[in-house]
Amino acid sequence: MYRDAKQWQRIRRNILENGVPKKRISRETSISRRTINKMLTHEHPPSYGPRRRRYPKLGPYIHRINQLLLDNGSFSLSPDMTIQDVVHLLRREEGFAGSYDSVRNYIRHLTREDNTAWERAYDLMIRLPKPSAIEFLQLLREAIRQILYLPKSSNSCAKPHVPVSRPISPAAKGRASLIWNGCGECSKMK
Repeated sequence: MYRDAKQWQRIRRNILENGVPKKRISRETSISRRTINKMLTHEHPPSYGPRRRRYPKLGPYIHRINQLLLDNGSFSLSPDMTIQDVVHLLRREEGFAGSYDSVRNYIRHLTREDNTAWERAYDLMIRLPKPSAIEFLQLLREAIRQILYLPKSSNSCAKPHVPVSRPISPAAKGRASLIWNGCGECSKMK
């Protein structure tokens, strides 16, 4: 829709106060009569911004989902309940016919700014038996090493290198090999 506030007011004044026909204004300004009709119904141009999220099938069940989330004291699921559990509960008790994704998107939108997810992960971690917690931390360390560090070989170093995930042009291939094969200072270049 048209958003020039000064012209919006001028068109409204010309039509409403001076009685200039809409057709003439439309011809002179190259603005459609439909847009001019919208200008006449609204005093100011509409402001644009992020739209409110709509959940058409989820609407009647939002209150129940919020109850389930708030039973834990914050907008996050209890450690024992998953999003899939919420969907099954809604389907069984409330007759919900919507999708898993709609529930997941709604819950994630609510919990995005909530730090309780980190607290929940910590609570889960300390509830693990000590050997399982140590094994989990070792797996996590290994995953981080695979992401940040190169595999140990004769022509690579142990310094962290950021992998290139975009397509590489032939001219940049030589520079990319430095990332994948070491840093150049400590690796033997082929």
